[in-house]
Amino acid sequence: MTKRKLLDDLCSIPVRLDPSNPDDCTCLPAFGAVSLADCKVGKRQYIKDCLYFVGGRLWAVDWLSATEKPKPEVKDAHAQRGHTEYVAVSAHSESHRENIVGSTCNGPGLLQIVALDCSSPDEQGLEALPRLSSAIRHQGALAWDVKWCLHPNPPFAVHAPRLGLLAAALGNGQLVVYDVPCPPSEHQQADVANKHAASTSRPASPTSDPCICDLQPLACSDAICSQPSGPSLPSCLDWLPTWPHDLLVVGCWDGTVIIYRLNRRGISADLLHTSSCRSLSHADAAGAASLELLQHFAASQQAQRAVSWLPAEVASANSTFDQTHRHVFAACGHSGYLQLWDARDTCRPIIQFSIGNNWLLDFAWNTRQLGLILAQDQRFIEFFHLRPEHSWASDKKTLTRLVALRPAQTFPSAIWSVHACNMCGLMAYGTSDGLTILGPLYFPYDNRARPPHHAISGLQHDGEALSLADDDSLRRNSSVYKGSRVGSKGGKGIISKQALPPNPYLAVHAVRWNPNGGSKRAWLAHGGAAGFLRLQHIAAAEGD
Repeated sequence: MTKRKLLDDLCSIPVRLDPSNPDDCTCLPAFGAVSLADCKVGKRQYIKDCLYFVGGRLWAVDWLSATEKPKPEVKDAHAQRGHTEYVAVSAHSESHRENIVGSTCNGPGLLQIVALDCSSPDEQGLEALPRLSSAIRHQGALAWDVKWCLHPNPPFAVHAPRLGLLAAALGNGQLVVYDVPCPPSEHQQADVANKHAASTSRPASPTSDPCICDLQPLACSDAICSQPSGPSLPSCLDWLPTWPHDLLVVGCWDGTVIIYRLNRRGISADLLHTSSCRSLSHADAAGAASLELLQHFAASQQAQRAVSWLPAEVASANSTFDQTHRHVFAACGHSGYLQLWDARDTCRPIIQFSIGNNWLLDFAWNTRQLGLILAQDQRFIEFFHLRPEHSWASDKKTLTRLVALRPAQTFPSAIWSVHACNMCGLMAYGTSDGLTILGPLYFPYDNRARPPHHAISGLQHDGEALSLADDDSLRRNSSVYKGSRVGSKGGKGIISKQALPPNPYLAVHAVRWNPNGGSKRAWLAHGGAAGFLRLQHIAAAEGD
């Protein structure tokens, strides 16, 4: 089966890259990319903003965490050229554009591993357009969530040349863990063509023969049938961020939460590894580890949309926390409750806060002020401050509800995803009307002098093509609390003021910061229903 047949042989919807020229529309091929903004440093051209077509509705994105940073003092020419970042992407094909929550989906699917050749050591941008490094075929039709393990070689893993361990919640109800191998090195020849396309601002053709993997899972768990209503199908997941990274917390569409431990089985470490682009198999790695069920409990009566462990840096940054708190995780979903649980005792949540009748779609940890940022379906961003000096059993004192931010738009569209970059001090979130909004990672404790948030990306659909918002339109839609007043200043923005539901093509489903960035700048990946993954190089000063 070829990559074209796997993604229904699709090209992207026509998109206007230049709003000033409405007749100039571009259709990207599957796995194709185009540069939107670049800069020249010396004799080199670097890409600061680009668009990559994933072939279907983008639902989940996650960056591979790097354990070693590039060393500026190395004088080798290859080292000076840069390093490669990897992004795991889950996209729904056209045959599964709409899915019923709580029902299984079967059919061919693809997990994409996108490579970004970054400059080093000055981190000016990309040296070439994003490319499909490798892809993993599966029969789950789609993946609701994908997450990289924070360490590429945890003690339970089989030692082999690898990028890392990738966990995925598939549409057929399976939770799978893949031992993703290192991609072949023959893509270097395609860099020249990508650089030429970047300099001419024309779409780059995808690599002629990407690495399509028939990769057997390192570990796999089928849907657990312990509820009268049916099996517990996974919707979201997260790896334990502290050593040894052996626990997976999984939220399900029926409201239950499952905790697995990944155990290594005794097998040979000599795994089949080939550099062939056409076929790559780790057949001997199948069953190399097992998912041991530790907990399966009903956290709520409605779907879970986000789960996440307490960040690892919290224990070192705050003396009140210790290693016993590494088992604490947060969960939220359609029930409207924000809950904190202890994985060792799941009889009741240690903290539970009711938000009301709103669906809670996502949350992010703020380790600078120790709290959570909550995204809701009514276009609200709420802030919760966690006070560890109080007892965990004292809900009202431990978790303090702060003020909420809401853009001044007529129709209360949803905020699908929110993520925080604690190193840069920035937060970003995506809405159902096509906006990606950036703001400082700061908890406002009252309604006065709120820090401004502003849109950095916007989409508009006129029935025929998508249009990327220009800088003027984005500035006119920066309507999230400038100072102490609500609303945007005069002018026509990209969002209609009529009380109409947002176009389904515009929703931004996933927003993720690159954890390997520094304190001054970082890469932001976001995308959604239009099928585009946008990669922007954001400086910390842009959030001020």
